[in-house]
Amino acid sequence: NEINGSYRLGPGSWKLGSLYNSNFKIGTEIRDILNQICEVTGQSAGYWVRAGKKKVCLYRVNSKSELNHYVVEGTTFELNSATGKVLLAYTDKNLELKKEIEKKGYIYTAGERLDNIASVAVPIFNNKENFTGTLSISGWRQFFTNKSVAKFYKILSGYQNQMKRLVSNE
Repeated sequence: NEINGSYRLGPGSWKLGSLYNSNFKIGTEIRDILNQICEVTGQSAGYWVRAGKKKVCLYRVNSKSELNHYVVEGTTFELNSATGKVLLAYTDKNLELKKEIEKKGYIYTAGERLDNIASVAVPIFNNKENFTGTLSISGWRQFFTNKSVAKFYKILSGYQNQMKRLVSNE
């Protein structure tokens, strides 16, 4: 702004973001998987990666329920909740967290970032067994019972091989 000297992002940033995103051909296929997870669970699903000291929601499908955990693709948060813990376990070599995840296959948290939100997350690896990100289900805490958490883990683990194939081709 020439009057007060302030700055803000303009339409060029949208164009750059769109160009960046169009280079990820796997995005459509990952969103298809997230849609399937969302349909089966009734909860929101996402694929998260680490960017410095934050986690970034790279791909997201929000639940169609009125009670949903809504996050926009590209949003960044601190490295907490289930997704953050998976990212920490495999990028910071946090052996305690890594052991916990490898023992159960997943991590579950509730109320870490927001009081009423819970999430279940699994690690995703490429064909060379390099960690690439985390696949998660999140929603209102009341929908995450012991029984549903086990069901959500089973659903997520059923998609790990498809995700492995997709992230190996990027």
